[in-house]
Amino acid sequence: MTEESIAIEGKYLGRTFSEFYLHNLEPSMLGSDAFTEVYFETTSGNEYLIFRPVDRNGEIIFNKWSLTNLRKPWDVVLLSEEDIKNGVLRTGQRFDYGRGHTTVITKITCVNTQRNYSSLSLMKMTGGETSDIRNEFARNCIRMKL
Repeated sequence: MTEESIAIEGKYLGRTFSEFYLHNLEPSMLGSDAFTEVYFETTSGNEYLIFRPVDRNGEIIFNKWSLTNLRKPWDVVLLSEEDIKNGVLRTGQRFDYGRGHTTVITKITCVNTQRNYSSLSLMKMTGGETSDIRNEFARNCIRMKL
């Protein structure tokens, strides 16, 4: 599994993978270092985000995961327990979930937004590699809603 550490927004640690098993999203698997968001890009130019949904009060629903496409951010798919248990993101392959699928994945970036790092720590861990994937996704979602 190819892995590279990158700084996200100057405070979060992200990792790029060539393969990522979705069951690793569960906190019991990685403790406080569990990933909270997974971004992936496909050959069709789509960008996807796997994240924990929020309820009507804005509270995170900790036992669920959702999937959204940057081009259709309002179209959120709730992933099943089976999707998380057996789901695998692999570069060079499409991602199948529920009754849908993506085109071939070209890049996978996982982010832990529950832990902030100092810029010095991030520099040591990443060698200065950065990504703007979270901001880019947010900017494009806002632009599409206007």
